[in-house]
Amino acid sequence: MLSQRNKVILHDIVAISAAWCIALVARFNFSVPPEPYLSAAIEALPIVLICQAIVARHFGLYKGMWRFASIPDLWNIIRAAAIGAVAVAIVLFVINRLENIPRSIPILYPFFLIFFLGGPRLAYRFWKDHTLSLRNMTGGQRVIVIGAGSGGETLIR
Repeated sequence: MLSQRNKVILHDIVAISAAWCIALVARFNFSVPPEPYLSAAIEALPIVLICQAIVARHFGLYKGMWRFASIPDLWNIIRAAAIGAVAVAIVLFVINRLENIPRSIPILYPFFLIFFLGGPRLAYRFWKDHTLSLRNMTGGQRVIVIGAGSGGETLIR
């Protein structure tokens, strides 16, 4: 059986592949791309996966649990998607000068990637929390933490 971390990595591999392919299809108005573009994008997919995996690991996308996904995690996903797209474009340019890869794909790709990486993480958190409202929470007692700084934050965490 897969561990939680391996499930997250597998999800991200599927999300990266889907974002790359949907960016290509979106470039051609959601129709099947012509053959040279399709084959070039499929040949570039392993490079995209490797580059994006390195960047995602650097930004710590595999450290936390999805249950505790937060705004800083979303910010890390946005940065990983943007920097990963730049890295993919640079590596593909060095390897084959982006031959038959439309220039709009590295621009569209991070937007789809942010949606595919961030959406499920936040949806999982909402599903596990069951609610966004403090009024519907049961079993807890409301408290006020007086003070600020790292001590108050540590107490809350």
